[in-house]
Amino acid sequence: MQWIIKIIIVILSAVALAIASVYWHLQRSLPLLNGEVSVLGLDSEVVIKRDRLGMASIEASSRSDASYALGFVHAQERFFQMDLLRRTSSGELAALLGASLMVQDERTRAHRLRVRAKNLVAQLAPNERKQLESYVKGVNAGLNQLGTYPFEYLLLRETPQAWLLEDSILSIFAMYLQLQPADGNQERHLAQLKSVLTPEQFDFFLPTLGKWDTPLFPISIPSLTIPDMPPVTRGLLSLNAYLKPLAKDRVVGSNNWAVDKTKTHDGRAIVADDMHLNIRVPNTWFKASIAFTHNNQAQQVIGLTLPGMPAMVVGSNTRIAWGFTNSYGDFHDVILLEVNADESEYLTPEGWRPFARFQENIAIRGGETHTIEVRETQWGPVIGKNKQGQLMAYRWVLHDRQAANLKFLELELTSSLNDALSVANRMWMPAQNFVAGDDKGNIGWTIAGAVPKRLGYDGRLPTSWAKGDKAWQGYQDPNDYPRVITPQTGFVATANSRVVDPSWDPFLGTGRYALGARSKHIAQRLQEQKGITEQDMHDMQQDEEARFMQHWYQLFMGLLERNEAILSAHQTVFFNQIKSWNQKASADSVAYRLIREARDYVHADLLDYYFQELRLDNETFDYYRAGRQWENAIWQLITIQPPAWLPPSMPNWDAWLLSIIEQTFNDLIEIGPIEGRTWGEWNQVAVVHPLTHALEFLSPWLNPSPEGVGGDDFLMKVQQQNFGQSQRMVVSPGNEDEGILQLPTGQSGHPLSPYYLSDHEAWIQGKRTPFLPGATEYILMLIPQ
Repeated sequence: MQWIIKIIIVILSAVALAIASVYWHLQRSLPLLNGEVSVLGLDSEVVIKRDRLGMASIEASSRSDASYALGFVHAQERFFQMDLLRRTSSGELAALLGASLMVQDERTRAHRLRVRAKNLVAQLAPNERKQLESYVKGVNAGLNQLGTYPFEYLLLRETPQAWLLEDSILSIFAMYLQLQPADGNQERHLAQLKSVLTPEQFDFFLPTLGKWDTPLFPISIPSLTIPDMPPVTRGLLSLNAYLKPLAKDRVVGSNNWAVDKTKTHDGRAIVADDMHLNIRVPNTWFKASIAFTHNNQAQQVIGLTLPGMPAMVVGSNTRIAWGFTNSYGDFHDVILLEVNADESEYLTPEGWRPFARFQENIAIRGGETHTIEVRETQWGPVIGKNKQGQLMAYRWVLHDRQAANLKFLELELTSSLNDALSVANRMWMPAQNFVAGDDKGNIGWTIAGAVPKRLGYDGRLPTSWAKGDKAWQGYQDPNDYPRVITPQTGFVATANSRVVDPSWDPFLGTGRYALGARSKHIAQRLQEQKGITEQDMHDMQQDEEARFMQHWYQLFMGLLERNEAILSAHQTVFFNQIKSWNQKASADSVAYRLIREARDYVHADLLDYYFQELRLDNETFDYYRAGRQWENAIWQLITIQPPAWLPPSMPNWDAWLLSIIEQTFNDLIEIGPIEGRTWGEWNQVAVVHPLTHALEFLSPWLNPSPEGVGGDDFLMKVQQQNFGQSQRMVVSPGNEDEGILQLPTGQSGHPLSPYYLSDHEAWIQGKRTPFLPGATEYILMLIPQ
């Protein structure tokens, strides 16, 4: 018996020793918060302070020393996140995380972004390169000053690789991959639709302007004309054959707006910004305050940085405040290639040319290196074949030197609205709506990012460039970019939808603008309000009013009221549930979930019926990749109800809509009683650390508990499961002490750090957190060797 006890003791001791060893290593990998550190590469001492939420306040004598310190802090807190960014855009994920990422790496390698990033570094302006070099030195110093590797590498049993100059450019490229399509899927799906539609049907389903659009330039919006017949060519599918629980119409983007001195309570300009991305641990952004001296003048810039970059992304320099939303203009094109018989050459205006061929070696963790061949044309990489078997190439801003620069650093120094807009026009990045306000109470909007100049076509559909009558003729002159400055309305607002009138389409392209529901709601609210404060703007960011969904509520209420005598038991319960709807997408609302899902079933059922030929020929066909304006056509159909467009086996449109309600209800009660089918039950914020995809047992330790929340894609509060407001910022330049800055999760990527989830509860509950750093809790000094 004693020997059994001894064995148990030995086993328990070994387990305790292993746990203690892991804990010891984890403790050693924590970032430094206090004390002094002697480092190479600094010109003067730098002070790094932390407040209770972990916001980093950097005080330096020069911007280059501040860049060094920012790199130091980024590496200490977020190096694994930075590593994933560079690997995502370089196609090197499988080397760290294994063979499951090989296919993703293969797709990315077609763009050869590491080579392009290296070339771009060589072309940076002198000051931009100087700041980048200081930042990279700081990153590697911060990594080396950890007691051991960041904890993710300990768990993966891998060694982190030093940060390179091109890795910061790759971090910017990673944002392109999030915000713009890498495979031309928009044009490719649009071409498939074009092939089965008459011109009238195409214009009806895919208008470039719709009733929900609210551009900054006043325009009249024409109504749609319903064609005589629907585009059904095969009557092979039964009703509801392709029903989906939720339509796939999510737009990766953001909201921002600014109000000028005529709209605020005290004559100031206020800027609000919430960028919509996937929510994960750690979050995308890192809060920082950077103070330095430039030309003997004290400078301070406060806001959000992207780990991997040395500059402030959104924020305030006390004279100018700015924010971004993704622009859905057209910054890429699919080119149809004319090739010879063995596909070794392609036709250009200068004659036949051979493809450039490159071998890309993809390292795989725990496996053999995988080699692929990448083919390139003079216009861009080959991205595959279309349905007709024709090779296609991809022309994309990301492939050119105009893909990225560090003009953010100039923006930090601007002191007037006009200067800020001019700098924004010369900032190379994924094209964005740039909204800014100054300390004089003025506001403005323009486009940031390079915009291609097209010859001979509008860019909506794939086309051949072989004859030379279609091409990109370089890029638009930044001096010609559209601008809006202090409009009569007293505000500017953007939300990924159309911002300009159609006369600007040849300049920006039509892209894949979001439905204008969010921008219309924001504009309506700003028109309604006067005497606006920072708190009013923050309340708007969290507003769960579902103004867009109210027309669907009225449609379903009218339908159920006029058919009340013949409603089924389920339809009656549906009716009774939505009667008491509070007009919000609240977490506890059953009514909103019923209305939202019934609306999505209407979309899915009609579109799958009308485009069943495409669905039968191509299971991956997705009409939402082709465009985001389907609501315009569908709403026109179900309100006018043309008999020729009625789905089969239905006596009238009311009967069909009642069948949709029945289907919605049946699907929900399969989960459980309808009283428990709240919006929050589906809309769970499930924030996860990327490492838990590979090591699931770490989930309880790394991931906060899922929570049901309000909000939706078409609201001012954008939130759907793990996608939504990656930050909330409200600030008036010169009045930063009244501003608000809020993140999901927290500042640190280390689970033992006090800052791992330091912001999360306030973000979930919408509690106000300050824009400026709070009282100092830790001070770290960087001392030059």
